[in-house]
Amino acid sequence: MKKLIFLLVILGLSVSGVYAASIVNSAHDLSGSSTFASATGGTQYGSTDTDRLCVFCHTPHYALTTAPLWNRNSDVLSAATKYTSSTFDFTPDYTSGDVPLCMSCHDGDMTDSLVNLNAAPSGVLTADAANTRSLTIPGASPSLLGTDFTNDHPVGFTYDSTADAQNGLVATADAGVQALLRGTNEVWCASCHNVHDPGDAAAGTAPFLRVANTRSALCLTCHIK
Repeated sequence: MKKLIFLLVILGLSVSGVYAASIVNSAHDLSGSSTFASATGGTQYGSTDTDRLCVFCHTPHYALTTAPLWNRNSDVLSAATKYTSSTFDFTPDYTSGDVPLCMSCHDGDMTDSLVNLNAAPSGVLTADAANTRSLTIPGASPSLLGTDFTNDHPVGFTYDSTADAQNGLVATADAGVQALLRGTNEVWCASCHNVHDPGDAAAGTAPFLRVANTRSALCLTCHIK
């Protein structure tokens, strides 16, 4: 329940317009009118079936309660390969929090069905004849994570600097750390990323980073190095 409340708060703030940034023409703009690929020289993926941006994750009616107005039947990554390390003293969880939401695309498969297609356009996020774009994040993209997380920063654990045997973590009570933690001192995808704010490369906040990572500032918020 605490994790659900956390998601409601984080995502609820986003849909209420608290964040000034927009996903329009960002990597999270999966609509047919997105110019993200042409602007970056990358490969556009998503669906040409609709110009609606929000429908890929949210619906105003008949939504799931997984997250605010959630519109996707998301994967539960119970079979995900977990991150392990001799210096990592916690156990990651890829089955709850925001992981299933993010991985409904970042596992490489966007075809998870939408809950409410609102009658039209039909076939959103399906490989129908009308959609001329790929429903898979290009393999060369660093955002294609798959389900093997052995080489990805762990998420889904409770941050406790006193339980870190290497004493390599900034104190849990530190204000900078607390600004990133979610729920009850938990580390999730949303600890580092703001799904609704693509950030700015010049400012060091791309892609979708909550804190500018200039000179690894985001990393050093939690890690003593």
